[in-house]
Amino acid sequence: MKTIGNILLVPFKLILLPCYILATIGILLLFILEAISTVVLGKLIFICIIIVLASALFYGSSLTNNAAVTGIIIAFALTIVITLIPFLIKGLQSWIKSGLSFWF
Repeated sequence: MKTIGNILLVPFKLILLPCYILATIGILLLFILEAISTVVLGKLIFICIIIVLASALFYGSSLTNNAAVTGIIIAFALTIVITLIPFLIKGLQSWIKSGLSFWF
């Protein structure tokens, strides 16, 4: 029964193997992207905070009318999204790995 199951699952496993390899490569690239983007977005947030403080001190503008506040919010949202993507791909990779190890 086990060999019949393995024969029936061979096409499914041949599809999952390249997907697993691509997911592994994607995780490695995403960790590099996350490190780079965290530095870049951190600098963007820092610059936007300086702009908000400078405009509040020198011009007396409110926070709701300042475009830098929108930049800070967007940068924080991008940081969260970029941080979550590798974890989602890791979950996909573990799902593919469990599909590959079924009955082997």
